[in-house]
Amino acid sequence: MENNWKNSKLGDLVEILSSRRVFYSDYVENGIPFYRSKEVIDFAQGNFYQPELFISKDKFEELIAKNGYPLDGDILISAVGERAGIPYVVKNLGEFYFKDGNVIWIKSSDNLSNVFLSYWLKSFVGIETLNSLFIGSAQKALTIIGLKNIEIQLPPLPEQKAIASVLSSLDEKIDLLNQQNQTLEALAETLFRQWFINYSENQHEPKKETEIGNVPESFKVVQIKDLAFVLETGKRPKGGVGTLTSGIPSIGAENIKGLGKYDHSKTKYITQEFADKMNRGHIKGYELLIYKDGGTPGHFIPRYSIFGNGFPFDTMTINEHVFKLDFNDKAFNFFCYFYFQTDLVDSILVANGAKAAIPGINQDDVKNLWIIHPETPIIKKFGDLTLPYLEKILFNCNQIQTLTQLRDTLLPKLMSGEVRVKN
Repeated sequence: MENNWKNSKLGDLVEILSSRRVFYSDYVENGIPFYRSKEVIDFAQGNFYQPELFISKDKFEELIAKNGYPLDGDILISAVGERAGIPYVVKNLGEFYFKDGNVIWIKSSDNLSNVFLSYWLKSFVGIETLNSLFIGSAQKALTIIGLKNIEIQLPPLPEQKAIASVLSSLDEKIDLLNQQNQTLEALAETLFRQWFINYSENQHEPKKETEIGNVPESFKVVQIKDLAFVLETGKRPKGGVGTLTSGIPSIGAENIKGLGKYDHSKTKYITQEFADKMNRGHIKGYELLIYKDGGTPGHFIPRYSIFGNGFPFDTMTINEHVFKLDFNDKAFNFFCYFYFQTDLVDSILVANGAKAAIPGINQDDVKNLWIIHPETPIIKKFGDLTLPYLEKILFNCNQIQTLTQLRDTLLPKLMSGEVRVKN
């Protein structure tokens, strides 16, 4: 540690506080967004969506009269549950309020770079420090007093800002690639809906009644079981994978959550020897992966993903809770990614999946689905136009992984002073 790095108590540098109490009766249908720990964690992970809860403008004005509300540059930290301790630097949220006891608020200060602080909290030292502060056995929680008493070694403010700038530049590149992926998926989905829900490309063509509804005459409708395809699960060793930290990645249902999404912290591994003996469940790339089973009894929500081109791994398998559906046609597999999310298919799988004691679907649920034949001309046209989008998404995902690894490698070195940044 350099001589000009000083040991400071966090509470001496910044104001740390909570919100005022909001009751269930204060919620309204529309108004000022109200966020809980759940939303803060999602924001920290780059997932933004329409607010679920609101309070009235009058209530908001009453609540902020004394301390205000979090502004751009302030930090919100999830304070309860298994994912307590995740920081988010507020950016472009506008007016909002948050749940007391659920979220802790650190106001920005001239004494400390809040961006630097957020990275410190995500570093190994920061995470270990927070872990030592958690209270509660049934549900861990952070307290304001605990945060105020944190001892943190800090470089001079200009160097804090320089370190934050280096790490932020990497995160900004990651965010841009994620945004590009969202745009590409949205473009493909829009085209899918125009052509296969609204039938805009065939609007002047006579229609016919089929098992999937009233469709253009040129659409050939068949059951999946009448096509050439592979539908299979993988497996893991009896007794689980133990404490393996390397080997062949075995992807489970927890990582089937959409295009370009993968949580490396949840990766499980099987040995090379076990993988070599598996006669099914190997991912070659571009197959449709389907969340097969799991969840709360009586409640099943299907999810889908497509991996490939080295994302998230060059070699990988699936476990017994994931289906791999492959028509040996990358473009048609991508069509199915959107088709399976239509109301028609979703309602069937949701209903069938909820019936089981352990919520989930079986092979017949998939094989019996009706679908547009892959040789239908407009399916071919859709594939020609959108497959490059999928290829670009997977390419971007590899870039995101590289940038994330670089950031995560630099983070502890910058936070410890092992690597210095010029002011």
